[in-house]
Amino acid sequence: MTATCPVDPKHRAPDPLTLVLAMPPSVNGLYANVARVGRVKTKRYKAWIAEAGWQLVTQPRHSFPGNVLLEFRFGPRGPGDASNYIKAPEDLLVAHRIITDDSLVDKVSAEWAPDVRGCEVTITHRET
Repeated sequence: MTATCPVDPKHRAPDPLTLVLAMPPSVNGLYANVARVGRVKTKRYKAWIAEAGWQLVTQPRHSFPGNVLLEFRFGPRGPGDASNYIKAPEDLLVAHRIITDDSLVDKVSAEWAPDVRGCEVTITHRET
């Protein structure tokens, strides 16, 4: 079972917030099709959710109710394009109530960064 962040969704702390997580699997490796069952999370994705979830709860954090901007930095460079690695950490932020819902993400950027080991995500509240 993954721990969730004890954050108050009504509390809005100062922007921005940068979190450091393990390198997520590519969006292509998150789910597998299982006969007579349908799509299920892969073992690798489940392991990443557990690892990144514990990394998340050990860092200072706060919630971002409403619209946000997300900036992802990944490293070292992996196969494919950086945008393939956004989905897993974005869903983790929702599961841990750091952001309300990924439908409220107004802007996303993703880049390979040679100084990063894993995933850095910076969250900024966007006034609407």
